[in-house]
Amino acid sequence: MGMDYPYGYRGQLDYGSTYPSYYNRSVYRGYSGSTVARVQERLARSGYYRGPIDGVMGPRTRYAIRVYERRHGLPADGIIDRRLLATMGIA
Repeated sequence: MGMDYPYGYRGQLDYGSTYPSYYNRSVYRGYSGSTVARVQERLARSGYYRGPIDGVMGPRTRYAIRVYERRHGLPADGIIDRRLLATMGIA
């Protein structure tokens, strides 16, 4: 005997099937939360970032990265990459 579902729903829910790939592709680009925290720390020490050092790539962090990149002659894309890390002395 099957369960009765309202509105005839009998399928499986697919929570977040696109969210993780989007999140990884557009936010971290393969870098861990500890790398993000190190970038946040450097940005904060340099006066570009005033948010929490939490390893989360939120809008404040992306904005601070873009400002930092512009002022250091890098493409201002707000993404952590090797060039940004090298300029910050992290890589």
